[in-house]
Amino acid sequence: MSADPNPDASSQPTTDDVNDEASSKSNNNTDQPNTQTEQKSANDVECKLNKNTQCGQRTCTVYAHNKMICHALKHLSGSVFGLLIGTTYKDPRSSNTTYCHVMDVIPLQHTVFSAMVIEVAFLQIEEWLSALCKAHNISGKHARVLGVYFANNHGEDVNKNTSAIIIASQLVARYSRASVLMCQIVSDRIDMAYKGEDCALDWYMMSPKSGDAENKKSWRDIDDVFVVQSGDNAPSGKNIVTQTQYEDWFLDAAQLQSLDVAKQRFNELRLQAFLEQKPEQQLYDFDDHLDDPSKDWRNFHLWQYVKQ
Repeated sequence: MSADPNPDASSQPTTDDVNDEASSKSNNNTDQPNTQTEQKSANDVECKLNKNTQCGQRTCTVYAHNKMICHALKHLSGSVFGLLIGTTYKDPRSSNTTYCHVMDVIPLQHTVFSAMVIEVAFLQIEEWLSALCKAHNISGKHARVLGVYFANNHGEDVNKNTSAIIIASQLVARYSRASVLMCQIVSDRIDMAYKGEDCALDWYMMSPKSGDAENKKSWRDIDDVFVVQSGDNAPSGKNIVTQTQYEDWFLDAAQLQSLDVAKQRFNELRLQAFLEQKPEQQLYDFDDHLDDPSKDWRNFHLWQYVKQ
């Protein structure tokens, strides 16, 4: 993905979704599963992507929420930037309704915004997500990058980040405005989130009447991204986490459960318990990975805290 601060038509990102879908259709026509169990497994995964319409049209897991907060806290004196990843699909009852479930986030940067770093990060992230989709026999359009998140380097700065707008606008060009989100971590509100009285996040989507995704005014505040908790598919305690377990959880939107935030109490975010594990010392963004390749930007090791 191009991250040129002044992208033109030639720098707009391209997608391999069409090729992936064509390949998937071809494989489905020529290579049938060897057993009924394999067929059932593939169908179960596909159904889970289209199953949960009970928690809201747009959701964000507690794990993704707390991971964003952790990234911001680790670099509280600077700005941070990352990607929202998860599943998305059309409502089978209404083609005009798009569901987006932010399951996880990928921390990218905590230094000066670098187009080159973003370019390299996107290549690796999309290669990983593509392999995940192919391994589970689903289309790449269902599990992908859903947007961006950021925190400004001054707590009182609540303006939309220009770099985040640039990347989000390119995602809109690649996909659609209905399936791209932008999230801001408001540093001044993290203390309230720690006390269970706030979520410290503001969410944005591109206005349906605006045609310029690079214009900050085109991105409107939304209040219908609901934080949800994971169900029984998530680990509990300090269990050993495997990539297969993570992938099953990541693709399972059916497990998501609504939180009780009717009185704007956010204790169920369990942010205090999460931070007591000192996760910021173990969280690595793509900047860290470039300095030391042994530091995995996927941060699978943090997933053990998803239900704590």
